[in-house]
Amino acid sequence: MHPQIPKDRLHDVLRVVLLASLGSLTNAAFSQVQPQLHVMPMPASVQMGSEQLTIDRTFTVAVQGPHDDMVDRAVDRFKDQLNRRTAILLQKPVDPAHTTLTIHADHGSQKVQKVGDDESYELVVTKSGAKLNAPNPLGVLHGLETFLQLVTVTPSGFLFRRSASTISLASCGGAR
Repeated sequence: MHPQIPKDRLHDVLRVVLLASLGSLTNAAFSQVQPQLHVMPMPASVQMGSEQLTIDRTFTVAVQGPHDDMVDRAVDRFKDQLNRRTAILLQKPVDPAHTTLTIHADHGSQKVQKVGDDESYELVVTKSGAKLNAPNPLGVLHGLETFLQLVTVTPSGFLFRRSASTISLASCGGAR
């Protein structure tokens, strides 16, 4: 025979089970609404998609519009880091209109950076390519780092795993 459990004890156990179930359902629902990104700093907004951008030997990077040494060095570091991560030597774009990652900064960097400088960017990725737009080189630096953080290895190769997405980082200058 099984010993009888007092009713108030049984109610406590049922409350705990019910709360735990509701908590896990809430977490599951919230995780569907809020995509999990493992990037730093966390973007201000993210729109997720289901496509994937393949990173292979045809992947190219080009800078359009005004740029300076800061952007050029950032792009070189990006290519080096992507090469180390994927072991793929990136090609120079033959036709700038058909690059995989197009980078644009509205203007070059200032001689001296100030607290509160705009570090925002928008990174839009589809299965056919990516565009990184920023008001200045500081935003380009952040956008390139976000791109690198979201490159992953799959059985079929290297992918930017959050394609068909828009990732925006609001100005975070001076907020650290």
